[in-house]
Amino acid sequence: MNTARCNSVFRDVNSSDVVKSVFEVHFSEASSVADLTYGKGAFWKNVPENLTVVSLDQNPRYGCLVKSDCRSVPLGDQSVDVVVFDPPHQHGVSLSTTLRQQEDFGRLSSQTEIHALVRDTAPEIRRISRVGAIIKITDMVEGGRFMPSHILIASSLSPVLGWPADMAILDSGVVRPTNHERVLHLRHAHSYFMVYKWNEKTPRSCLVRPTVERLKGFVFAATGA
Repeated sequence: MNTARCNSVFRDVNSSDVVKSVFEVHFSEASSVADLTYGKGAFWKNVPENLTVVSLDQNPRYGCLVKSDCRSVPLGDQSVDVVVFDPPHQHGVSLSTTLRQQEDFGRLSSQTEIHALVRDTAPEIRRISRVGAIIKITDMVEGGRFMPSHILIASSLSPVLGWPADMAILDSGVVRPTNHERVLHLRHAHSYFMVYKWNEKTPRSCLVRPTVERLKGFVFAATGA
């Protein structure tokens, strides 16, 4: 029996602590996980001993060995227990160290394109995972308009993944300064870890690879295209 007890809001910790807690509560029996956007491996600093991490990234580095487009993953159907996906949260290439990995996804020009990337990845998430998934989303302000991305994306993914079974919130406490003279929105310093778990009611009609046509429209800088 799983007796882990964790609060849904995390402070003074990092992403790996949140992921570890989610696994303790929801995926305690999992033995394998695929990280579709491994980056520096920040999620796995506290990886449970019984968990094998399959690291994939559009631009493999920092110990990641598998080059993979998150919308067409080179893994078999239901080949891992859980999938973890951390898509870019801010459009446009940034020179800051915290956002620079967006260069892997080319010049995504808007939050709408980022949301489309997540939707196009959803069929692969459902296809390769046996038990469930964790998707990290951050709300943003774009063009002076608040974008509640975790709500918009959860709604758009529901036909493929169903609705989240749970959600963890990481409050980083880090609020980046703004150069705008007028601040029209509250500053957001938290991320949402949406937890999906499959059951007999979860749609399965999506267990197909995305077509070439669906992959068009996103030019990845790492490919040199």
